[in-house]
Amino acid sequence: MVVAMVMAAVVMMVAMVVAMVMTAVVMMVSMVVAMVMAAVVMMVAMMVAMVMTAVVMMVSMVVAMVITAVVMMVAMMVAMVMTVSMVVAMVMAAVVMMVAMVVAMVVAMV
Repeated sequence: MVVAMVMAAVVMMVAMVVAMVMTAVVMMVSMVVAMVMAAVVMMVAMMVAMVMTAVVMMVSMVVAMVITAVVMMVAMMVAMVMTVSMVVAMVMAAVVMMVAMVVAMVVAMV
């Protein structure tokens, strides 16, 4: 009986140690798996953030290009209007000069 009790105690101790080791191994494996999963999720999130940033940068670049083009078009239109006004002023000055010349000729003839 004593031998049987000792054997049972030894078997129980061995089983407890095996169970503890198995539990520790399972916990370690699960921790590693969790760490790998977290790293993968972080990498995916970083990639998504990078893609989003690139898209935002591209959109902002397109918007800046459109704004620049609009401003350039407006400036060109303003310059065209200014040139038109310059031509009008030159024509008016020429007309005034011709009228003045005619008046001076008439006065000289008189």
